[in-house]
Amino acid sequence: MRNIKFKAKDISDKWVYGYYHVISDPDMGEYYYYIMNDSTIDCAVDPLTVCEFTGLTDSNEEDIYEHDFLDIDGLLYEVVWIDGGFKLKSLLHDDYYYPFNRNRIRDSIIVDNRF
Repeated sequence: MRNIKFKAKDISDKWVYGYYHVISDPDMGEYYYYIMNDSTIDCAVDPLTVCEFTGLTDSNEEDIYEHDFLDIDGLLYEVVWIDGGFKLKSLLHDDYYYPFNRNRIRDSIIVDNRF
């Protein structure tokens, strides 16, 4: 079973990791976005930076999240969610996607994230 967790940038622009949830205030018509970490502390986050864990790791055993940039054999790809699954988007060719699977990312290294 895949571990469903997220990361996002908090209001001080630092990554926080945990479980993502949204609280709405119907009277005010506002939404509040949080990541709850392992110590059950809610951290307010920028909803535009929320990235879901893919369930896989790179060659250094680092968790791979949506919007991470991966170096695979010297070529760069962004991990994206499209058509109901994670894919590798080529950073050299617009609108060209590769399957995201354990074999393809075996020797990958996370080099950055879109945010």
